[in-house]
Amino acid sequence: MGKERLCQVCEHLSRLAIDQAILNNKPLRVIAREFGIGSGQFGTPSFKEDHKKLSRHVERCMGEAYRAAKEADLEASGLALVNRMRQLDEIVDEVLERSREGEPILVDDVPLLNPDGSPMKRFKDTTLLAAIREARRNTELRAKLAGALPEGDEDAVAKARAALNSPAARRLVTELERTLADEAANQP
Repeated sequence: MGKERLCQVCEHLSRLAIDQAILNNKPLRVIAREFGIGSGQFGTPSFKEDHKKLSRHVERCMGEAYRAAKEADLEASGLALVNRMRQLDEIVDEVLERSREGEPILVDDVPLLNPDGSPMKRFKDTTLLAAIREARRNTELRAKLAGALPEGDEDAVAKARAALNSPAARRLVTELERTLADEAANQP
């Protein structure tokens, strides 16, 4: 029986740095060049980098640890995106609320009053419409992200579509349409 060859990357003095570069998504060709992974004497004209040795190292030697690290990275990225979308939604909701309340109409710093004694208010269509546009863009982004799920993962696609068709999403659209109609009705 022949002796099985050891992985050039596993034997490398900078293996931990190489593995970290791989996990940081550095291009394999660049890693091969920087760490001298290939054939021939590194630093001589005979040296030829070989990124395929890194690919084999990832598959054979890093295996499950690599996949787990990538899944954790993907999950963390997804959570960060979801949190950012929530923050943006909160800001849009605040702007919508302020726009719905309107601003008192002032003459010489004194509010004009309606016959019932309540202050007359001015509604800024541009602010309201901008907030509605942002809410719509956020919803569109969610839809794009849901469409970006891998094909063949029917369960994940179905869950994403269900979230977009949820009662909360439908309420948001209905509320935005109602707000727009109310604002249009209050125009002088």
